[in-house]
Amino acid sequence: MRISHNMVGMRMIASVQQNLEELVRAQERMSTGKKINRPSDDPTAANRVMEMRIALNHNYQWSRNIEDGLAWLYQTDAVLGDATDLLQKAREIAVQGATDTLTQEDRAALARQVEGLIDGMLKVANSQLGGKYIFASTMTSTKPYTIDDWVTGQVTYHGDTGKVEREVAVDHTVRVDAGLEGSRGVFGQVEGGGAVTGGIFETLFELRNALDNNETAEIGRLIGDIDQGMDEVMEARVKIGSRTNHLESLKNQYMDQEVRFTAVLSGLQDSDIARVTIEFTQREIAYRASLAAGARLMQTTLIDFLR
Repeated sequence: MRISHNMVGMRMIASVQQNLEELVRAQERMSTGKKINRPSDDPTAANRVMEMRIALNHNYQWSRNIEDGLAWLYQTDAVLGDATDLLQKAREIAVQGATDTLTQEDRAALARQVEGLIDGMLKVANSQLGGKYIFASTMTSTKPYTIDDWVTGQVTYHGDTGKVEREVAVDHTVRVDAGLEGSRGVFGQVEGGGAVTGGIFETLFELRNALDNNETAEIGRLIGDIDQGMDEVMEARVKIGSRTNHLESLKNQYMDQEVRFTAVLSGLQDSDIARVTIEFTQREIAYRASLAAGARLMQTTLIDFLR
């Protein structure tokens, strides 16, 4: 095949263009620090990079959900601890009020202390985290408990029966609140219309009334009800503790996964700077050489062909 001068020129231009493209790609890898800047650079590795990024995004979202869930659980356990302290004080008052040495006036004074405990328990029941009520189930913007009548001890629940849950893995959620279990909550049974009966509040109001009425036998009986109330609070704290341990375990697992996924992603896409720098230098030399060769070829004249 006869090779024309025009063909030589076209091949020279193609060679220069190829060397320039390789130089530009090497420069891009050096400037970005990534060996994969577009899927066409390495389709298989690019697909793995995408998979790792998706896995890291899921890992990050679930970790955030876990952190939020743990905040709920920590706060719930703390305020239930406060409820236990209040019940313990109520028990001490009941033991004191049941003794025969106290006068009616003494028991009336103790009744006022119990009212202070009731008010404290109401604050516990309406505890918040970040402006959200933690015992209102899913109605977190609604104050869940009110004392509608201090004389009769009428307490009303205004939340719902839903569960506050956080997604922590694919198709896996964990409950993070201590709201109602059916119609039963930490603070009592919720009847139709939201009336709260048969729980901590009812026991405390009954203790106040027994002290005001100077009923030592009733006061003594209520010690058992107070103990039952503390047991129910402890049971709720045990559930909270179990969920807390589960989330903390998942948190550590996701932290380990993040380290591994990040290492894999780095291995897939990050450039070896020293190697890329050497490659860039080699590509630059090749490009300059092709330019120089092309320049010499373009200087060829008719006389050169006749020699």
